[in-house]
Amino acid sequence: MRYLLLTLGLIFVFSGNGWALDAWDSAISNWDDTATMTENVLYHTSPWQRHDLQAKSGASVPDQDWYIVYTEQYRSYEVQVVNTDGDINISVSSDVGRYNSDGSIKLQDAGYLTPEISNLRGVRWISTGNNKETIAVKDWHISTPPTHIYDIKLFETTLFCPRFNNAGTQVSVIILQAAARAFENCYYKINFFDESGYFIYEVGSNFGPIWGADVDVIPLSSVPPLQGKKGSARIAHECGYGGIMAKLVSLEPSTGFSFDTPCTYLPR
Repeated sequence: MRYLLLTLGLIFVFSGNGWALDAWDSAISNWDDTATMTENVLYHTSPWQRHDLQAKSGASVPDQDWYIVYTEQYRSYEVQVVNTDGDINISVSSDVGRYNSDGSIKLQDAGYLTPEISNLRGVRWISTGNNKETIAVKDWHISTPPTHIYDIKLFETTLFCPRFNNAGTQVSVIILQAAARAFENCYYKINFFDESGYFIYEVGSNFGPIWGADVDVIPLSSVPPLQGKKGSARIAHECGYGGIMAKLVSLEPSTGFSFDTPCTYLPR
């Protein structure tokens, strides 16, 4: 019986239905081949998903995988496509990108996660509002070997800073450091809110192509809309999850006391 089960398993693996019939390609009510029909939602705390781009048996078009992403204003996101095998050649013959809700308008091309490894792709962006968007991974080949495998995951990359204080006798400074190597410009926006959660002002800048040593120090008391204000901040950026570290420091000039407030990412 043990040898029979092993034989049956090998027949299944080499029958051409292995990775192509993954949970999304084979499901009846969760078809992910189009932007309008997919029900596959990427979420920050969800685990990695493993997919393939093998065309279904008898298909005349290449495989496509579509994903839904729900974004919120004043936040930032990253989708990583990694662990690709040798047959997928995702840097040349595949298309990874961010689209509008029905997939009719391409909003952003994917970029490389690192300059040395061209088949690791990612999409990083700052949200423009509370939107439903889609992510597509496409293969332009009609291929049958069940080896066109990749993993995909969504990260929310927003940094949350729970306290700044420019009111009374205190002033605040925000310190940002590029924590990971960047090989292209990496933009960020610091959004400030009052104690009731209402938006006050936005400060934006960028880190250039560096080796993770760049630091920006912004005295908030020198920003007119923030003078006399206190509340919280969020840092939305295009530097990837963990790509920026930051803290808010509130100073009491008369006593020399300082109060550090680390800015943190949502846990995964």
